Amino acid sequence: MSTRKDKLIESAGKLIAKGQLDRAIREYEQVVGLDPADIKARQKLAELLVRVGRHKEAIAAYEAIGTFYADNGYHLKAIAVYKQIQKLDPADIRTAFKLAELNREYGFTGNALSEYGVVLLRYREAGDLEGSVAVLEKMIQIDSDNPDTRLLLAETRYDSGLTEEAYGDFTAHAMLLLRRGEMPAYDRACARIQKLFPDRNDYLLNMLSVRIDQGDAAGVLPQLRDLVATAPDDPKPWRLLADAYRSTADRAGLKSLFRKMSAQFITDPYPRQALIELMLEDGGGEEALSQLDIFVPDFIRISEFDVPERLYIALSERYPEYQARILQSVSELYEAGGDTAKLQEAVRRLQLLKGPDALAENGSPVSSAADPGEPYVAKEPEDEWEEELDLSLIDEVAQGGGPGVITPAFHDQVGGSDSCTGRAESSNPPSDAVEVEVDFGEDWGMMHEESVHGSGPVSGDADLPTFIEFSDAVDNLFGGGFAGGSPGEGFSGDLQLSPGATSGEERGGDDAQAHYDLGLAYKEMRLFDEAIAEFRMAAGDPLKKGVCLVLEGICYREKGEAQKAEEVLRAALSREGATQEEAAGASYELSRLCAAAGRSEEAELLLKQAASLSPDFRDLHVR
Repeated sequence: MSTRKDKLIESAGKLIAKGQLDRAIREYEQVVGLDPADIKARQKLAELLVRVGRHKEAIAAYEAIGTFYADNGYHLKAIAVYKQIQKLDPADIRTAFKLAELNREYGFTGNALSEYGVVLLRYREAGDLEGSVAVLEKMIQIDSDNPDTRLLLAETRYDSGLTEEAYGDFTAHAMLLLRRGEMPAYDRACARIQKLFPDRNDYLLNMLSVRIDQGDAAGVLPQLRDLVATAPDDPKPWRLLADAYRSTADRAGLKSLFRKMSAQFITDPYPRQALIELMLEDGGGEEALSQLDIFVPDFIRISEFDVPERLYIALSERYPEYQARILQSVSELYEAGGDTAKLQEAVRRLQLLKGPDALAENGSPVSSAADPGEPYVAKEPEDEWEEELDLSLIDEVAQGGGPGVITPAFHDQVGGSDSCTGRAESSNPPSDAVEVEVDFGEDWGMMHEESVHGSGPVSGDADLPTFIEFSDAVDNLFGGGFAGGSPGEGFSGDLQLSPGATSGEERGGDDAQAHYDLGLAYKEMRLFDEAIAEFRMAAGDPLKKGVCLVLEGICYREKGEAQKAEEVLRAALSREGATQEEAAGASYELSRLCAAAGRSEEAELLLKQAASLSPDFRDLHVR
């Protein structure tokens, strides 16, 4: 026996057939009142409301349906419903945002970015910087390597007064371009940073560090020298310059640099340690020991005892012939540091070494080429810097302290250490201490005059390259949309979606099955353009290409584009590798097209062809 609900639905069907849509709407409103959980009735009501132009009421009905689908795990159906709402009211920013979130949750990255782009453009048109930043942050979370998105976020944050955050985004943008090898764009990005943040150079150090890692150490040497010349009290460019010298295997230049650093940064043990270690690497035991003896007063002055002790131990292990001399030196070190126990042990061992066969008094091997009692004098090697960098006073300072080095590569700790604070005065400076003035000669050209990628500080707007406009970045991101794709593949028959289904509903992601499922959802909502786009992406899977072509042809037929539908369906029928089921489907749909066009004989032949391929296909046994 029919229920009142059934009678109302039957009555509404008759009214629709007569074209009495307003009366049919009233019938379906009663159906929904009787059974609010009947989603199909709600959807039919929404469709009727659209047909009579009552869009506001239709949107409300669709929103109820979309909320139900989203809350119950039918994400693809929810996306299709909200896409329908968007077509009814394209200006509603809430719908675009909801679509973006649904696509993001499901894993459709491209679709999510496209919808976020719609929201972003609306916010920008309204001058809503806060809203724009929030959307761009979401876009970065799902597409962090997109330089255009990163640039838009940087510019928007800067305009919002979030300068520190903007600085981080600008530098991240430049780093992306550098890693991708887009050097002209990278140069423009660096120029933009320099214009907006003229007092910051740490971004450039980071970029130059990456270029060193990429094998372009020789190319960054001019920029680093310029940075050292313009900011001689900043240890970070010096350390990165040392890394560049290491990468180019310029050991003479590296030693010279460490000597200059030792004179420039009198409270930093780094350059002194590194210089000694470099000498040890080169096998210069006598040179390293003599240089270390020169540096010991500097280490003592800054209360650094562990570094020289480790260096003396390394020398002792590698060059046992210098034991006596080393023990004498460490004894003085332990005495200055107040380490009585170590001092006594060093003295005891030194006394044991003395005897008839002992080495010369200073511990160096006896040689006919030199007086063993005459200490080795470390010589400053000449290199390309000598004509450019005038540090003539270093030799005077070296009498109370000198050059030095550290092992860890600087680009692993660009921030430097607390001890590298520039030319800090010692708490007990020697009475003959000399202030070192660094003169970097006029030969060191400014970086922007050398036409080297990644050129450093530039002054004046006239020198700045043309920078990518904000709107250009928007065009790059959203101009062509995100829903592209090539014709696709795949068939699995009618799909019944349910929460947790293995059809892709729970799996998500930009895979073929997920796009196929979303295409079916769009097709059900009669969103044929969107369905076609999804079927084409799903056709990237060879196993789905045939069925996706058939479904694409059906969408064109429902749109009223019979010629395009026939073209696609014939491509599906003649496709190499098509299964019998796929060929039967293409023949069947072609027969319907031919019948509608009055080509009855051809339609009959196609039906027979479909039957021969798959006798049980759809309603062939009836026809």
